[in-house]
Amino acid sequence: MFCRKHLIKISHRCFSNESRINSFIKSKLMSAEDVAEKLPEKITIGASGFTPAGYPKVIPGAFAQRIKNSKNPENFSINLYTGASTGDELDGVLARTGRLKLKIPYQSHPDLRKLINNGKLNFIDMHLSHVSRYIREGIFPSIDVAIIEACDVTSDGRIYLTNSSGMSSTYLALAKDIYIELNEAHPLEMKGLHDIYLPELHTGRPINIDYVDDRIGKSSLNYLEFYQKKKKVTFRQNYRNKDKFFGRGNLRSDLS
Repeated sequence: MFCRKHLIKISHRCFSNESRINSFIKSKLMSAEDVAEKLPEKITIGASGFTPAGYPKVIPGAFAQRIKNSKNPENFSINLYTGASTGDELDGVLARTGRLKLKIPYQSHPDLRKLINNGKLNFIDMHLSHVSRYIREGIFPSIDVAIIEACDVTSDGRIYLTNSSGMSSTYLALAKDIYIELNEAHPLEMKGLHDIYLPELHTGRPINIDYVDDRIGKSSLNYLEFYQKKKKVTFRQNYRNKDKFFGRGNLRSDLS
């Protein structure tokens, strides 16, 4: 695999728990606004999150504000890959910029739906299980930036996700630059929750899980295993996931 330098940037906003901030993180902190200024105008973003759980909540809004303040917003073009639908702080704020060009693989946000139905946004409604292979094989545009929410980042490079894994392992492995939102609203006890396993392509072999308590992957994502050369930096926030609520029924939905 071609070894590229990766940039992991973690920003800060709410300092609620100094105990989890190690010297590595302290040396790499950036503000969301500084991160947003470094994002390219034409960008493919791979973001964590699976439904309103574990999605980045601060950097997308800062990037949207940069677009809003730009004298030439038409220069911006965004492809957005997620794990599923996410919250308003990601799907909503980027949709309202009017600069989203492609969304994969699922959505349920009214602003996205309006863009899609009006022919202003290309949307591929596909099963999540196919997304990783399509990106890894180059069928979809390559990922410029991964923006991932984590509950902890250790001094030796291990990244612990919050309450979803989604497509995070694929996006982190393939992105040119990586930004981590260290969300202190999630307890450190979440470490070890996930079992992260990225299969090889085209093997046709079964995944070796036979029982509900089997574990075959890793509980954290250590990017030293992906690339030997990389730069790292870090971002902090303290925002909880926001629930989604289904709209009230109407005569048409009740009859169906």
